[in-house]
This record gives sequence, C-alpha cells and structure tokens, in this order.
Amino acid sequence: MQDKNFTFENIYKNFEIDGTFVECNRYGEGHINDTFKLTVEKEGEKVNYILQRINNRLFSDVAKLMRNIELGTAFCRQSVIRNGGDPARECLNVVPARDGKSYYFDGENYFRIYVFIEGATTYQIVRNPKDFYESAVAFGSFANLLADFDASQLYEVLPNFHNTKIRY
Repeated sequence: MQDKNFTFENIYKNFEIDGTFVECNRYGEGHINDTFKLTVEKEGEKVNYILQRINNRLFSDVAKLMRNIELGTAFCRQSVIRNGGDPARECLNVVPARDGKSYYFDGENYFRIYVFIEGATTYQIVRNPKDFYESAVAFGSFANLLADFDASQLYEVLPNFHNTKIRY
C-alpha cells in the first residue's frame, strides 16, 4: 500500500525490524492517528506490528508526545515484570527507529511502531455488561501499574486536555 507521499515498505526499513516486508493494511477504527497492521516475514514466520502515522496537526510536538510514551511504557514494563507478568502482552512495546528515536520523521510525516499483541481484542462499543466490567478491570490494572509513576516528568502535549472544567 502506498500513500501519496510515502510507501510503507520504505517506512518500516527505518525501524529496528528484522524481516522482509509482506504487507501493511489499515487496521482498526481509530480517529486520531492513521493505524496500520504491518506484516514482515522473518525466518519463515510472519511477524505483525502496529504502524501509526502520528497526527502532527493535533500533536504539534511529536518528540514530547513520544517521550511521554517512552517514560510510561518503560515504567509499565518494570511494574509488570516486578509483578511477575508478561510485558510482551501487558504493555505497549515501542519499536525504536534505526536512529535511536522512538519515532521516524520522513520530512513530512511522523511514524511510530509497536509490537502487535496477538490475540488481543478491542471493542468500539460495549456489547454486554461483562465487556464493561472487563474494561474497568483493565483500566484499574493499568492505573495500578502506574500508581508510583512520577507524572511530573511528562510534557503536557495537549494543553488542558484533561481539564474537565475547561472541556465542559
């Protein structure tokens, strides 16, 4: 697949991914970033990733956005390991670009890649009370993993986004 200004095959080569490009197709129902499922073949096996083109009209400072993600995912990873969990399934895992950054800029677009979590499911609407309950459990687990995180390290990338009084 190709966008008017880039090809996915060229984008993925800028990340620390071993394997031969197979395909990259739109994935999910997101409304902020453009999300794609990237598939490469490595040693005869297909390996999947999530590739996103970051909406830099909304996120004007991508470096700060990604620094927040780096800090949060690293802390989450350590919490999961400390609790005896599986960080490959319980955390976002950022794939670094070959230049060491957590994103790649092609001169016009910003991209990031995460390891694809096989077997995970996402719902756009609650289908039944169990789904709602499980989402609350997952959110509570996530909040617990980050309970001791020093949020003063984070940048405010969308001013007043979490200010309920202003947003209301």
